[in-house]
Order: sequence, then structure tokens, then C-alpha cells
Amino acid sequence: MKTVNLPLAGTALALLTLGASTQALADEAFEREVRNRLEKLEQIRTVDAPSGNNLLGDKLTLEGLVEIEGVVGEGFDDESYSDLVVATVELVMNAQLNDKVAAELAFLYEEDETDLDVDVATLAFADLIGPVDMLIGKQYLPFGRFETALVNDTLVLELAETRKTAALFGLQQDGLTLGAYVFDGSVDREQNVENYGFTLNFEQDNLQAGVDYISSLAESDALADELGADLESDDGAFAVSGQLDL
Repeated sequence: MKTVNLPLAGTALALLTLGASTQALADEAFEREVRNRLEKLEQIRTVDAPSGNNLLGDKLTLEGLVEIEGVVGEGFDDESYSDLVVATVELVMNAQLNDKVAAELAFLYEEDETDLDVDVATLAFADLIGPVDMLIGKQYLPFGRFETALVNDTLVLELAETRKTAALFGLQQDGLTLGAYVFDGSVDREQNVENYGFTLNFEQDNLQAGVDYISSLAESDALADELGADLESDDGAFAVSGQLDL
């Protein structure tokens, strides 16, 4: 008995081969189209990217911070309370004017505490006198170290943080930082830059130690605002800090 099925089997095999080839060609065409689109997008991105001479793209950077603070609790009198505030809004602009000069401008807003204000406005000059750099303008003076893992600022920071218009001179080498500054304060203000301070800090991978001095602790932000009239401007203070990570 004879069975004649070979032509049908050959036809089915040819159809399967033709279908596979057609699918392969379709997949290859799709991949080629995707590659072409990606290349076009990359060309557009390259054209739109800021060039090295573009001030906004190469020399000016913007940074921002927004903090929303929510509180829910119960007081000692068993009275519950809750609050929701914009704790911090900060916008910082940094401009690298050239190889030696940089500028920083920062705005700060804290609901119920600080109206929108210029928080920092400085010009930095690298290697102004040999290895000595200079930072001049409104800035936070290097008095004390206030690192903390707490949500709120510590009492030490609230009392000692000092923001003034000052000229700070400093140098850094092999983990050692030396700095000295002068500023005109708000307490017993005269037409002279009569206040000063210095900072000395050494820092390595697991070790930090430093000592700071300011000629008038009454010039700190909190004391100058609240108790300036009752303090003498020559009440100097030292701050000593250290940290060892094991």
C-alpha cells in the first residue's frame, strides 16, 4: 500500500519557512526604524544641548529646597494640637565667572519665621594671595559646628549661628583649614569694621577637630535680634568641636 503525502509536507514546510522569513524581515525593518528614530532624537538632543560658551548652561547652576513640616501631638494638659507649615523654601544660584572668581546668591523663606530675604550673597576669589582664598559678602561665619540628626535646629545653633557681611581669608592643605575674618556688627555699631574671628580645623577620614573664635558673641543672629541692647559687643567666645568615627 502506497502513501503519497510528500508533496503536501513539502508545501507545508515551504509555507512555514516563508512565514518565518517574512516575520524575520518585519522584525529587522522594525528594529531598523527604531534605531533611526533613536539616532534622530540623539541628533536633536545634541543640537539643543547648551554649548560651552552658553552662560546659562555652563557657568550658572540653580539649586532649590522645599520642606513642608507637619506636627501632630498632645500636650501635657491632654490638649491635642496639629500644625502644617512651609518650613523652608531655598533657592541658590551659583555662577563660575572665570577660573578664579565665583559668585553665590541664595534666597530663603521660612513661614512664621523668616520673610523672603537674601540669605547669602558672596564673591569667592581663589588664590588671591598665593594659596590664600577670599570670600566676601553676606555669609554664615565659620564659628562652631552644628551637625545634627535632629529634625529641628539645636539650641546651640539657634544661639551661635552668625550671618554677617564679612571678608573671610583662608587656605586649605592636607586636611587642615585655617581662616580669619573681619566684619562690621550690629551691636554698638560704629563706622569701623571692628569685629573679627578665626577658625582652625583638621579633618581626615575618621577624625575631625577644630577650634573657632569670634570677638563678639552678641553678634550672633539670635542674640543681636533679641538681646543686642543688653549685651556688650566685646563679649568674645570660643567654640571647640571634635568627632571620632570608629
